[in-house]
Amino acid sequence: MKKITLLACLIFPMTVFAHNGVDHSAATGNAFKEKNMQAMVKMHHGMENAGYTGDNDIDFLRMMIPHHAGAVDMAEIILETTKDEELKNLAQGIITDQKNEIKIMKQLLEMKQAEKSN
Repeated sequence: MKKITLLACLIFPMTVFAHNGVDHSAATGNAFKEKNMQAMVKMHHGMENAGYTGDNDIDFLRMMIPHHAGAVDMAEIILETTKDEELKNLAQGIITDQKNEIKIMKQLLEMKQAEKSN
């Protein structure tokens, strides 16, 4: 089992970042790219492991939460590296808005799961 997990950890990032003919694996040596890649791997992992319940509303919310969390992570990364005030303001807005939407989605998810179990 450990060998499979290790292999998946090595292969998964390569497959995730082979999208659209862009090789995102060339990020080594650039802290922004490396952190951004990690954030995207985390986001894709969360979305792909949300699973399908057969309830489109629940499935949508379960996948969108990590998607929005990925946007927060990416915005936090640019805040660490940019000197551009306008970009900082944009990133801060993304963080605020996405965290708000995550909160709403989690509440909706709880409600929908409770409805389904009744």
